[in-house]
Amino acid sequence: MTFGRPLIEVQKPDGTWEKHETAVKEYDGYGIFYNRDGSYGYAFVYESDDPSAEVTFRVTVGS
Repeated sequence: MTFGRPLIEVQKPDGTWEKHETAVKEYDGYGIFYNRDGSYGYAFVYESDDPSAEVTFRVTVGS
């Protein structure tokens, strides 16, 4: 199985989307995990100056 590379975007206050850079190098900064049902998901870290702020992410996966 080949996993796609995720494109992680964060929504800015004006409603536009901005790429969230997780990588120090090309493919690091996120993890891939298997779910019990055979599907898989991604995990990544987001650091915020305001821990109570609401943040909306959009994750798409390409090949």
